Amino acid sequence: MLALQRRESIMAGLNIKRFVDSDVVIVDTETTGLRPYHGDILFSIILGTLDGYVEYFNFNDYPDEQALNESYLVDFQELFSDPTKTFVMQNAKFDLAMLANEHIAVAGKVIDTMVLGRIEHNDHFSYGLNDMAKRLGGTEKLDTVEKYITEHKLWEWKTVPGQSRRFKDKFYNEVPFDIIKKYGIGDVAATTSVFDELTKSIVLKDNHVEPSRTSMATLAAMEFELTKVLFSMESIGVKIDRKFCEDSKAMYESRLIKCTAEFKKITGHEFVKGSTLFKEIFKDETWVLTEKGNPQFNTKALKTFKHPAAKLVVEYSEAKKQLEYYDGFLYHADEHDVIHTDYRQSGTVTGRLSSRSPNLQNLTKPDKYEGAGVSSHAVRAAFVPREGYFFAMLDYQQAEYRAMLDMCGADGLIDKVLGGLDVHQATADIAGVSRQAAKTVNFLTLYGGGIAKLADGLGVTEDIARKTQAAIFDAAPAIKRFIRGVIKTAEARGYIFNKYGRRSYFPNKNFCYKAPNHLIQGLCADITKTAMVQCHEFLDGYKSRLLLTIHDELVFEIAFGEEEILPKLQTIMGGVYTHKRLPQGVDIDYSLSNLSDKKTWEGSHGKEARDSVQGSCAEASGPTTQLLGREDSANHH
Repeated sequence: MLALQRRESIMAGLNIKRFVDSDVVIVDTETTGLRPYHGDILFSIILGTLDGYVEYFNFNDYPDEQALNESYLVDFQELFSDPTKTFVMQNAKFDLAMLANEHIAVAGKVIDTMVLGRIEHNDHFSYGLNDMAKRLGGTEKLDTVEKYITEHKLWEWKTVPGQSRRFKDKFYNEVPFDIIKKYGIGDVAATTSVFDELTKSIVLKDNHVEPSRTSMATLAAMEFELTKVLFSMESIGVKIDRKFCEDSKAMYESRLIKCTAEFKKITGHEFVKGSTLFKEIFKDETWVLTEKGNPQFNTKALKTFKHPAAKLVVEYSEAKKQLEYYDGFLYHADEHDVIHTDYRQSGTVTGRLSSRSPNLQNLTKPDKYEGAGVSSHAVRAAFVPREGYFFAMLDYQQAEYRAMLDMCGADGLIDKVLGGLDVHQATADIAGVSRQAAKTVNFLTLYGGGIAKLADGLGVTEDIARKTQAAIFDAAPAIKRFIRGVIKTAEARGYIFNKYGRRSYFPNKNFCYKAPNHLIQGLCADITKTAMVQCHEFLDGYKSRLLLTIHDELVFEIAFGEEEILPKLQTIMGGVYTHKRLPQGVDIDYSLSNLSDKKTWEGSHGKEARDSVQGSCAEASGPTTQLLGREDSANHH
């Protein structure tokens, strides 16, 4: 816990009054570690104002420095509870979590300079505080603490399951007071400088935007709201079935052992995944070569090999991937078996969310386990609803493809989609190709793949691939015009922007072929993000809550008795995108057991699903429980 030494409260009050009177407060914390949901805590709070005033509040025991009494945190609770204030932070969700550990809730607007930096210019390599400060010509971070930690070996190696590299777990609380104080004050000064420069740049860019266009400032306002939504989701976390994870881990470990033993029996070699050994073992196979002339030994290539060892390599790779999931889940789960993933709001160049610790954005879909003999160990089955809740999964239907068709005005395709066909079947029908061919062309059209990649994806020659693509473009010329138009705009102007105000920059014309993908990915990212903000706001007053986002899917924990809100959430999500002709469709699935075992909500207009949910609720909690919550929440919206 925080130190309990005394300090006169009148001095504390004087120190904090400067910030109480300020509309904008810059905030940083120094902490014992980087895992706020696993016991790490703050040992100082540093506050600053836009005019450069900074105060360091110390809660750590030092030989010659008096620490603040933890009762002084009440003053901070009052400061942060002011909803009219704006709090600026670098990597805000981390500081919010550390403050929350001390029962300090932030009611005002939160601005994360990392998020602001990505909005201002999306294509930088790093949005770390020092990197941004250097780029913007502002106050840079001090390196004195890092030097002290290195010189005095105030760290230990840590290994995280699923990550190939070790990392240094640093003991910042053991750095002498005078050094850490200057460091913390320097971080706030750097954050203030970066915030000021980014704000000025965005204002300048917005001054050149046509009045009819959405400004970058408007996009930023949505992202600021999203920061607090993501923090709420992370704080709640998602529960795992620990025994299921442990059993699955053991199963995949045994698979790895079996694969390596069989590999040695067949080949006479110890299993080592690498091209040197594979060249020898698979020398009689037909190799697909890379541009540099090296053979490919990826899963797709290995599946074409006849040698029995190839199948073992594929099985080994998949088992290792699944094992890393479960290792990660068990490592990152807290004492209550809850995972608090870290959503990276500024993590991608397109605006899409990413996540880490662990990564929950790329969970293997349940249908991928079919035929593999491991369907009972589907990774999504690790996630279970809490008692009194069930999962509802609301997923945008082929969001990127529908957005592309609506933007380019491909009326023939839109007519077929509105008539009930999915995008890929509609494309196949108008072009006279197979659905799989249409899906592959659509995918590579979005992601900027050339003819060589298309041929590889279709498993045909480049000539046939070119003809297949031409058939689709000829049947839907609006798509081709759209793709070319976006690329030309990126080449001529150096950037493109979507209807939400998000810009994607292309300083190098050689990469403008990516512009259509950035435009559509960014659009769908902003659709999903806006939906998250609106759904979170709608749920205020309900027990149900937004729990996860996985690409274009939002996962909710719905309280028994509140299932009637699902169509309302569906309407909110579907209404975010203002379409020309083709709206964004939203499917509803649900599960009483886990994230993998999902069923369709829409059957019989949801009646069968509602009966199932209400029946389970009644079984668990008695005959009146299925009514609880509905009367309480019916009048909220």
